[in-house]
Parts: sequence; structure tokens; C-alpha cells
Amino acid sequence: MAIAELHGKHLEEDLLTSDVFGAFKYLPPSLGLLPFLAKAKPFVEDAPPLSCDAGDASYYFWPRAGRREPDLLILLKPTTLGAANALGPPSALIVEVKYHSPKHNLFNEDNSTNEDASEDYEFASTDGDQLADYFCALLKGKITPTAGSRYVPSGMPSSRRKRLLDGAELLQSIPSERKYLLYVTAHYAMPIEPDIRETLTSLSKNISREHQHQLFWINWQSAVATLEALLRDPASTLSDTQLELICDTLSLLVRKNLTPY
Repeated sequence: MAIAELHGKHLEEDLLTSDVFGAFKYLPPSLGLLPFLAKAKPFVEDAPPLSCDAGDASYYFWPRAGRREPDLLILLKPTTLGAANALGPPSALIVEVKYHSPKHNLFNEDNSTNEDASEDYEFASTDGDQLADYFCALLKGKITPTAGSRYVPSGMPSSRRKRLLDGAELLQSIPSERKYLLYVTAHYAMPIEPDIRETLTSLSKNISREHQHQLFWINWQSAVATLEALLRDPASTLSDTQLELICDTLSLLVRKNLTPY
């Protein structure tokens, strides 16, 4: 995918994000993204599963969160519900991915700032935990969607231009209970120590127990399981182009040894 290059990203982790979530971007949510999200595990053991009713999804790679830069913001727009054709609430998902690197926290254990922090750091109350920062930014509506260096023809209908370029208005309309964080790593089991524990400890000072139920982890290996299941589904109606996209993405993940046991 060219998404990483359009954003000036060249690290292996960024390219992986671009390739895998780029593949989900070009598939209907019901075929790729939603089955993938259904495999996510909550940070809090008794939390309900991640469930989003989405007929459409908009992807904003490397949005801004103050001085921070999450890997991806996904805005999920639901399918039509009910006899009156009323729409349910949309959802927002902030995604942070890791491959070989650890979490990038901005504060040391003694609460003194390091070289990446600043005096006016907006999310200092979270102790600088990377995931806590991103989720607090999402709850507070402090995420700025970006479109990258996207070329949009001048003759494109205005409604389509707005969909491509403007996610800020939709994000502000999403209620806090429909905002989620997804942490993607290469671990075979949830990295409770220290990653998850640090984030929950940081957030416990600032958000409710209910909001802590909106934090989820998944691994890259689950993307392989999702895409392989799609290929094996006899009822699927994938086009030749979609088949090529899925097979290329699977080849990449297998090459990086990101396969299930």
C-alpha cells in the first residue's frame, strides 16, 4: 500500500500498519475489519466484547493527539437499524500498533518529564502512558483526523469530497461510550505485564470503570486467522481483485512470522 509513503512513514512498523489496515480499508467492513475486531480481548477481564455495527468505515492514518501521533483512527458508521430505518450511533476506534518496539511513554516512574515531554503537556494526569494518553485524547475529542497527501480531483461531487477529507465533525458527534482503544502487538498472549497493567493503573485515576471496559488488545496473528477464514468461506463472493489483495496481505504476514500457532 502507498498509505505509509503518503504520510512520510518508512519504519517497518508503519509499513505493516499501512499494509494490513490498508487491506481492511479496501474490503467491506463485514468481510475484514469487523471479524478482526471480534477477536479482540478486553483489558478488563469482565468487560463485554468489542461489538460495532458498521456498514461503512473511514480510516485516518496517523492522526494528531496534541504532540502525540496514534497510528490510526477508524470511524465506524452503522448499518440502518429498525423498522423506521433509524441509524444507531457511530463508533470511533483509536489504534496503536507495535511490532518490535515497546510503548513510548513520556514520563519516567518518578513522574519527572523526559526530553519528549513539555510543560503544557495536555494529558499529564495519565502519567504519560502512551495508550492512556491516546484514549483520554479520544474521550476528550482531542484527536485531529488527517487525510495525508490525498489527491482529490476538483470535479469530484462535494458529498464525496466531504466523506474523504472531513472526519472531525463525525468524531465530535460520537458519544464517549462508543469510543474504543485497540492495542495491536505481535504477542501470542495479551501483554499484561507491563503494558496493560501500566495503562490501567494510569487510567484508573482519571476515568470510570465503564470506560476502562472500552480498551482492547489483539495481535497481528488474528489478522491471518481473519483473512484465511474469509478465503475458506464457501459463501463469500470475493472479486478477483479482493482475492489478490487478501493473498498478498497474508503473504506479508506469513513472511514476518505473524501466524497463529
